[in-house]
Amino acid sequence: MSKFPDFEVQIKYVLALIEINSTHFTPTQTITKVKDDADNRFLELAVEAEALCIITGNTKDFDFEEYEEIKIFSPRDFYEWWEENQ
Repeated sequence: MSKFPDFEVQIKYVLALIEINSTHFTPTQTITKVKDDADNRFLELAVEAEALCIITGNTKDFDFEEYEEIKIFSPRDFYEWWEENQ
């Protein structure tokens, strides 16, 4: 008997909910702001989606506070900002 017998069913359910409630975006521009090029895909997607912010623990590569009016938050900073702006 598995430690989490319904795990696979629950994961499929959560993924289906995400799919149903998601909007898909395909970036149309290339951005080279971040040293680690793979991380630039997050900026490209955020710009395309007109995101308010990016929440990341990767403060090494995302060492700036904003990109084209998209705020860059650590999880803690986002939580604090959210608490102040509700």
